[in-house]
Amino acid sequence: MKRMLPVLAEILEQERPGATYILSFDVASCHLDISVLKAMRRLRLRPVIIPAKTTWLLQPLDAYVFRVF
Repeated sequence: MKRMLPVLAEILEQERPGATYILSFDVASCHLDISVLKAMRRLRLRPVIIPAKTTWLLQPLDAYVFRVF
């Protein structure tokens, strides 16, 4: 996760330099690790944590599109 965030931040920076981005995550432990959250803050990526058992409601791509894969 920590290796992926700088790549994402670099791509986003090319699109809108200086912008802050909001990313939604579920409560998987790899998303909530303090080192990941600190890396996100440093890269101007703001997490929005999706509560357990609400993915179907708040992340429809995960629930209805990606599940076929």
